[in-house]
Amino acid sequence: MHSDKRELTLWYNSDQPFDVQVVARVQDVAPYVQARDIRKDIPTATQIAYLAKQLNRPVADFIKKAPEEKTVIENDHDVLQLLVENPEMIDTPFGFRGDHYAMITSFGDIEKLRDYKGISENPNVNL
Repeated sequence: MHSDKRELTLWYNSDQPFDVQVVARVQDVAPYVQARDIRKDIPTATQIAYLAKQLNRPVADFIKKAPEEKTVIENDHDVLQLLVENPEMIDTPFGFRGDHYAMITSFGDIEKLRDYKGISENPNVNL
């Protein structure tokens, strides 16, 4: 799951209003965006595990849940199988640009990805 440093890859769920708003904002501020809807383009177990490693988070953190809920599945294999079989349970959106990865929990997180290593909106600058 690497991308060109100019391209921002965003995984989102088209059934989630916040995710749809994030996609619209990202497309407004980033020159190259690859938006991937998890309902149509389901991430593999390998992709989810790799993302968890890059974010330094347990795989169980990718299960969408209410803040007071706790994930009881501790086996990564079982969590990955659950997420691949039920992509709507994946906590989205998340994105990456180059080798910089982020869970997007607020619109401010978009700026962190857009401004990664001072990359300009102009694709001909800072390459």
